[in-house]
Amino acid sequence: LSHVTEGARMAREHRLPQPIIDNIQMHHGTGLLQFFFAKAQMAAEDPEAVDESRFRYPGPKPSTREAGVIMLADKVEAATRTIQRPTEEAIRAMIQRIVNSVMADGQFTECPLTFREIHAVVEVFVKVLMGIYHQRIEYPQTRALSRPPGEDGEALPAVGKGAPGTITLELEATGSLGASLRATPDRTDETTDYESIRNLPQGRG
Repeated sequence: LSHVTEGARMAREHRLPQPIIDNIQMHHGTGLLQFFFAKAQMAAEDPEAVDESRFRYPGPKPSTREAGVIMLADKVEAATRTIQRPTEEAIRAMIQRIVNSVMADGQFTECPLTFREIHAVVEVFVKVLMGIYHQRIEYPQTRALSRPPGEDGEALPAVGKGAPGTITLELEATGSLGASLRATPDRTDETTDYESIRNLPQGRG
């Protein structure tokens, strides 16, 4: 619980803008620490006697759109790390459960976010998280670099001069004001590569 109050104290100490301090205080609202509350109930002789208020953040609840988005983003980022197979369906279902939980707990009673805006936020979360967890295809040219050494009986290619398909960059002093880069490809064909370093504009002084 203290990371909220301590975070706000540190923000004030370093004279951060008030909106940042407000967001630190509101990003958990008065939410319940479910794990520790359930643990306390299990340890108690009478679970009903456990004071729920002792396991809630001090608040206040989010009162701006930004604070509401930050609250959802904080919960979503943490929860999606636990998904074993982060498919779009699993990510979307997790986000929807979090939104429903926040709403049911009354955390958005003072937040001006509309249902339409919350829906838009959910769609952005899904898009961003799919970009993070998306498994890209493996290209044959870079397979040896994307796999651990020795996997499938393949060794990592040698790095340095003379290694197949590599370009060695060398620094050559051109005076006290700088140096130029010279590319030394290991191939001898006359094909012009207009994106190579040697074909880029070179500074002169």
